[in-house]
Amino acid sequence: MRPVMSPRDGTSRRDRDRDRRRRSRPDRPAGPVPTDLGSHMRHHRQRRSPPGARFAGGIVGELLRRAGARPDAARIWGALLAGIVGALLLGVAGISDNYLHRGVETSANAPFVVQPIGDAPATNEDLLAVPEGERAAVIDQMAASGIRYVRMPLSWADLEPEPGEFAFDDLEGIVTALEAAGITPVVVVADTPEWARGDETAAAIDTPPADATDMYGFIERLMTDFRGRLPFLQVWDAPNDPARWGGQTPDPVGYATLLGESANAARMASPGVRIVLAELAIAPASGPDDLSYLRALYRSRAADFFDVVAVVADGGDRSPFDRQVGGDRINVSRAVLAREVMDEENDPATPVWATHFGWTTGDGGVTAAEQAEYTVAAIQRLRMEWPWMGLTFLWGFTATGMDDPGRALVVDGEPTATLQAISASAQDLTGVAPTGYTPLDAPAVRLTGEWTRQAAAPEYQTTPAVGSQVEIRFDGSGLIANVSYGPNTGLVRVRLDGGPVAGLPIDADSDGTASLLDLSAGFAFNASEPIVTGLDPGPHTLTMELVSPGQLTVGGLIVVRDLPTLWPIVVLAVAGAVLLFLAIREMLYVLLLRRGYLRRRREVDLNPAGRL
Repeated sequence: MRPVMSPRDGTSRRDRDRDRRRRSRPDRPAGPVPTDLGSHMRHHRQRRSPPGARFAGGIVGELLRRAGARPDAARIWGALLAGIVGALLLGVAGISDNYLHRGVETSANAPFVVQPIGDAPATNEDLLAVPEGERAAVIDQMAASGIRYVRMPLSWADLEPEPGEFAFDDLEGIVTALEAAGITPVVVVADTPEWARGDETAAAIDTPPADATDMYGFIERLMTDFRGRLPFLQVWDAPNDPARWGGQTPDPVGYATLLGESANAARMASPGVRIVLAELAIAPASGPDDLSYLRALYRSRAADFFDVVAVVADGGDRSPFDRQVGGDRINVSRAVLAREVMDEENDPATPVWATHFGWTTGDGGVTAAEQAEYTVAAIQRLRMEWPWMGLTFLWGFTATGMDDPGRALVVDGEPTATLQAISASAQDLTGVAPTGYTPLDAPAVRLTGEWTRQAAAPEYQTTPAVGSQVEIRFDGSGLIANVSYGPNTGLVRVRLDGGPVAGLPIDADSDGTASLLDLSAGFAFNASEPIVTGLDPGPHTLTMELVSPGQLTVGGLIVVRDLPTLWPIVVLAVAGAVLLFLAIREMLYVLLLRRGYLRRRREVDLNPAGRL
């Protein structure tokens, strides 16, 4: 019997059934089975693949099959993965940037931190405790080592043992010797005499006075007798430590009251005196830490009564480049936390001093060589990165009265390696202005010609003489000048490193070697004028010269230092941003597809007529 043939393609029903059965079996390919030797060997190798390879291949195949069956799910998972990686990269970049730049300021924007003085070497020393016959030698050794400021305690109990009886003779001799040596004292008044204590704390010399007006009287007399000779006054020491507050619970409001009485008395008796906030103990055995106490002082409205905030910058056993900051981490960078509290309390313009600064070579400290290296490196870092930090008082000059002799700069009359390193470094740095505000009387600034200090604003000086100059040598990437505009202001010739300044018109009378700055205006006002920007970091010299009739008034100069560009952080941030963008774009694309706002490519029939 002949098989029934299809009238269309000439195939029998038997052949069609056989082909249908083959197509319904997914494990066998449709069509004729290959019989060549190469195909046979390929199938043989596939059958003998290792179990692990077959298992992995099965997983990949299943994922590909599911992705093909559900393309939207594959896109969503891919977008989520890209978004997670992008967020991680951005997070790492942010953490790295915060670690490297926290506390770093460029001084490019107001308000500027106006330091009352420069950043010359400073130290602590209780000169009243030094035997009288040795004081002159200690002061001379300070001066020879380059020390220009000394922070010294004054005991109110010793200087006014009875009401109205003042014992200033020893202090007079010390102040006179310091003046002769070119060293400025910063005095710290503490210790209440017995007659001014309360009944509950009669035996505690560290207690605050029962009546703050008693201290007003002492400060008034002290600053009157030494008018202009004690330019800096620090009121009390560690009032957040119960041991320094008569064993009582520290009271920020009580200290603010004591500070206010003292500040008012000092300013009335000696106009121009600067009040330094008490140094706060980092972590007293009981009582609030320094940061919480500082916040409490601001909220007690104590900010009106101090001009400088004091912090402790104890290096601990860590290098000066340890930038990790934490409330319980002891390192130099911890000072950043106090600065952040000041920013939070809307006080960014007040300068900060490290009234105790350095490392110890005692137990848990560093070696003598590390102490010298770390101290110099920290000073250089602070000059570049922290324009808000002014004087840094090294822990102690001699071991007199010190609990830790490993912090002293002089041992048995001989300078330590740290003091020698500081002295050498100071000679190199004294004539170069660091980042931040530089007053006109700083060593890095030179005035030539006739200059007069303004009575209403002592930081400003004026010259009417053509040819008068102000010259500054600075280390930074830009310079801002505090100048006065007005109808009587003359033209100013400006030179940078002996040449013209980019962005300013060339002075035709200088043969192209200088630029002109016009400060004329219809009315008088002061402004911060950016003179140069975008310089390569490094030493530069800028001069401003009055070249036409009129006046030139300058109120200090601000050195700007751009933040360094750290390419690894930039690459991480850019890569993270790109991945996040692609992830969001892909998720949005899938959403629009599923909502019907876009058509899928597979839904488009590229050959609707079947002609290809």
